[in-house]
Amino acid sequence: MNEFSLSQKNILNKLKDCDFFVDCIRYNYAQIASNLGFNISTDNFLLIETHGFWTGDLERVLNHGIDNSENLDFYKQVGFLAYWLRRRAVIGFRELNDSENFSDPIKLKDHINTLPSRMNFYARYYNEYSAFIFGTQLCMNYWINRLRKNPEYSEEQIKVYIENTARKIKVFSNDASVLLKHKSVSPHALYLIYKALFLD
Repeated sequence: MNEFSLSQKNILNKLKDCDFFVDCIRYNYAQIASNLGFNISTDNFLLIETHGFWTGDLERVLNHGIDNSENLDFYKQVGFLAYWLRRRAVIGFRELNDSENFSDPIKLKDHINTLPSRMNFYARYYNEYSAFIFGTQLCMNYWINRLRKNPEYSEEQIKVYIENTARKIKVFSNDASVLLKHKSVSPHALYLIYKALFLD
């Protein structure tokens, strides 16, 4: 298993270590971008700052006793994380990885309308899309691990669940990204979105 795989056990606890957080986000964001034909860079300072805001928020929620628990709901932690990743806009630049003609981000901006629709969308909403998709990947892996521990679910049922949920995410991810860019979306709202996406 890759060191920065989001399917590993206790991934959220590992992300609370700042060095791991920075490297994990950088690796997974690069994977998201690469799947859409882009290279990106992430800002180290903004990632460290994001980590501080995220862990600080989690401590405040726990200290105020809102959840009446020693541990926050997984989806709530992810909602707060996606909120701060989007708000701090940690991607520094993006460029196409398949053409020397577009290696300059300014040229990419000039030719953005000639890109295929998925690439065009990412070029416009890269920070919001990456934050939202990173959150869905965390939630998906968490839920799959929970299903596999439950003897009531067969591998075939889990496969169907994964396919259905992946379809929902694909349909919803663009709308969610636009919403995150143009509207004020709270971490609690993101928590509810993630929880709803992964309902049985």
